[in-house]
Amino acid sequence: MERGRRVPRDSSIPRLPITILEGVCDYCGCCVGVCSADAIELRASSIEIDEERCTLCMKCVHACPLGALLYQGTLKIEGKP
Repeated sequence: MERGRRVPRDSSIPRLPITILEGVCDYCGCCVGVCSADAIELRASSIEIDEERCTLCMKCVHACPLGALLYQGTLKIEGKP
């Protein structure tokens, strides 16, 4: 299930393109520990990402040992269309 959905910076982005696979997540907190924007909240049985704080650095996606955070958007690389 997707959580923490608010449009942050660009209204052309309909929602945060990071999905939390709650059936996979074991709430270890690795994602919380690497989030320099303090945008991830760990609760007893859920993780929530605050879109207003999230900078889409993707540290959380790479840090998750179980692959419970998925990036499902398109990244634009400067200098490329």
